[in-house]
Amino acid sequence: MHPTVCRVLSFVVLLHIFSAAPASAQWEEGVAAFKKSDFQTAARLFQSVVDQDTNNYQGQYMLGVSLARLKRHEEAIRHLKSAHDLAPQNLSIRMSLATSYNSMRRYGDVVKLLADVDASALPPRVRETHYKMRGSARQKTGDRNGALIDFQNLAKLLPNDPQSQLALAAAAQAVGREQVAREALEKAVRLDGRNLDSRRSYVKLLVSEARNAKEPESKKLIERQAAEQAAVLASASRKYEDLMLATGIQLQAGLWQDAESSARQAAAGNSGDWLARYYLGQALSSNGKFDEAEQALQSALSLARASGDQRRVWKQLGFTLELQKKYREAMEAYRKAGDAASERRMQEKLSTAPQN
Repeated sequence: MHPTVCRVLSFVVLLHIFSAAPASAQWEEGVAAFKKSDFQTAARLFQSVVDQDTNNYQGQYMLGVSLARLKRHEEAIRHLKSAHDLAPQNLSIRMSLATSYNSMRRYGDVVKLLADVDASALPPRVRETHYKMRGSARQKTGDRNGALIDFQNLAKLLPNDPQSQLALAAAAQAVGREQVAREALEKAVRLDGRNLDSRRSYVKLLVSEARNAKEPESKKLIERQAAEQAAVLASASRKYEDLMLATGIQLQAGLWQDAESSARQAAAGNSGDWLARYYLGQALSSNGKFDEAEQALQSALSLARASGDQRRVWKQLGFTLELQKKYREAMEAYRKAGDAASERRMQEKLSTAPQN
């Protein structure tokens, strides 16, 4: 069981202990053992309470939560279910039973049990656990819209918690609510700029938005935003994946010098990768550094194994050669790329070159 859930569960248990406690020596000793985190002793004592009266829902409840803290969830569920049957309106029992269901990955039972819970009646910390647990269970059972509602409520409850904003963003993306996702990720990054997971998710969302943008000015603006965020991410993490993410969006945004710098770092960090050298070749070509671009692309060719990857590199090499008016070499590169239209274009340029 997750430590946070355990702490909240203990809080719920204590609320219940003081709200309704049957008077008996075994009960009092069981409560004392539970408070000392001696759950083995507590379970034994509460078992005695239940043996004396199986309809004692407090005893069933305390036996169940003691067993849950011992990770004996199958047994815990049996007693918590008995307690719930005896006192179906008791929210403490319901939350504890849901927690054990969740620990056993019985997510459908979690959703069913918590479906009609009035969260406003729960203390804030328990309400937090409720939204997290039910939202996650809804995701796992395919109720994505229900999950979004829970994570929206969680974000309202914890407006300054970046993890809640991340959970909301993921739930929103799952149902195509890109604007909600973007606002949540923007907030998560503002709340904790050092959290690279938040920034990485934000960059990927911006890249996706830029790819799908129809209006050129809007597309350009989003690309620049993505490139800015990606540069911060890559600078902080220095990871190959983040450097490649930055290089890709910098190329897309036309930031050739930034792309060259990111691609060089990525290539240096992964000596066997063709794609970083392909990106580097693109950036160098756009920066007019043709000799270096050709070297980078030749290096990419030597590393690329898949035929599709090789054709991709040959096409870029053809373009780089074409920019230098090396039409014959470019034609050969386009031929190896399988780009018949560009190959014909080079033939036409060769035929007219003597006249120019």
